[in-house]
Amino acid sequence: MAKSALGQIVPLIIAFILLAIITAVGFVAYSIACDVADKTSKKMEKKNISVSRDGLKVGVKELSAEQVGDSTQRYTVFQRYASLKLMRNKCSCKSLESVKLACI
Repeated sequence: MAKSALGQIVPLIIAFILLAIITAVGFVAYSIACDVADKTSKKMEKKNISVSRDGLKVGVKELSAEQVGDSTQRYTVFQRYASLKLMRNKCSCKSLESVKLACI
């Protein structure tokens, strides 16, 4: 009789141990997922993006006309300088002034 009772208890103990391991792994995965969600939310809030139950809200920076003009001018001046530099390399000209005169 004792052998039979022990034979019935061992599988039960093994089942409880497996259940405890599965529960521990699930808890660790859940806590990591919550950590990642919190960190992501904080990083997005720094960039004026917030996610709520209502949806996604994005904050937009307002730029003045002067700021837009400055950034546009900076881009076009850089593109012009880069193209002149490329032409100078192709023509083997010594200065940018000779390239400018050649383009006119």
